[in-house]
Amino acid sequence: MIHQGFRVFPDGKECNQILKQMETSNNNEWFSVELKDIGKYDLTDSLKEFKSASNHKIGHDFEFTIRQKLNLSNIIAKEVKVNQGDGGNDIIATYKNNLVLIQCKSIEKPIAVQTMRNFESSVSRFPNSLGIIVCDSTKIEDKKYLTIKASSWVKSSKFNLSVCNETSIISTIKNII
Repeated sequence: MIHQGFRVFPDGKECNQILKQMETSNNNEWFSVELKDIGKYDLTDSLKEFKSASNHKIGHDFEFTIRQKLNLSNIIAKEVKVNQGDGGNDIIATYKNNLVLIQCKSIEKPIAVQTMRNFESSVSRFPNSLGIIVCDSTKIEDKKYLTIKASSWVKSSKFNLSVCNETSIISTIKNII
């Protein structure tokens, strides 16, 4: 029950003033529609903002492409389901009984040193593994793929880290292993 803007319990005690309900300013006028008549309305205007793909979908599609490319080249590759603490690994692959941890990046800017540190930490948990970050060559602006600091980090790492694009992933794996 509501009494003078306050919620009132059956015992008469008041609890929290109920604020006036306001519609956000970006909403168009609302109208009610019977569910049976929904097909008569064009709802596409309200969906325009969803036409562009999300970063998550773009990244997921790129991961799928890489995984498919690996499997077609006799490199067994499986998707890593997103979990906290997965170190950003997107794909786990094996080639000639060697473990390859792969992180896919479909981004426009070069990879920062923090990303490399985190990836190195993930690779360090698997002795004698190869860690590869695969960049989408159609997206990234700088063909070096890494910032200067990230490049220095990779060169000085005691772990087996590599960065390549989708066109050279197979040769990168086969040349290193």
